[in-house]
Amino acid sequence: MPLKLLVTLHGEELAVELPDSAFVLPAGIMSFEAWIKQVGRSRTTGFEWRRAGMIETHDICGRPYVTQDAVVKFLERTRAGEFAATK
Repeated sequence: MPLKLLVTLHGEELAVELPDSAFVLPAGIMSFEAWIKQVGRSRTTGFEWRRAGMIETHDICGRPYVTQDAVVKFLERTRAGEFAATK
């Protein structure tokens, strides 16, 4: 089941569906910045997600990275509606 996101582009809200393949990390670990680009979100949104504890990151030489397990957990929590603005 694809993940559905609402994205604002040039002041217009668009519904975007991300396939499950967007959440598979080829090496099991990826820089957080590369992953956030892969899911189509801004660096600011990524920072907010990290700060809010929505996705777990690991510091490697001063740069944040995500693991496959963290991405799967994020996806499960998202599908469960944990981060929905209204429940």
